[in-house]
Amino acid sequence: MVVRFFLHVIPADAGDLPDHRVQHSFDSLDIYLPEQALFDGKYLAAVRLPEYAVEHVRTGQFHTRRDEEGIRRYDTVWEVSFSLGDLDGSDGGASPH
Repeated sequence: MVVRFFLHVIPADAGDLPDHRVQHSFDSLDIYLPEQALFDGKYLAAVRLPEYAVEHVRTGQFHTRRDEEGIRRYDTVWEVSFSLGDLDGSDGGASPH
C-alpha cells in the first residue's frame, strides 16, 4: 500500500510556473510513501521547494478510488493551507524561497 500526500505550491508570480503547470496555477510536488515508511506512528518527508518565490502552500493526505462508472476520484483525508506571506520569519521558519 502507498500513502499519498499532496503538496501544491503557488508561486508569488504565476509566470514562474513550468509550462505544464500553468493550467493548474500551482506546482504539484506530491509525495508517495510506502506504508513501511511509518516511523514511530508518523510519516516524515522533506521536499525542496522550487527556486521561485512561494506565495502559498497547500498540503494534505488523499486516497484514490473508482466510482460506480469507473472514474478515478480523489478523497481528501486532511488538508492544511497557509500563505508564506503571512509569516515574518521571526520564528526562523519562513523564507521567500
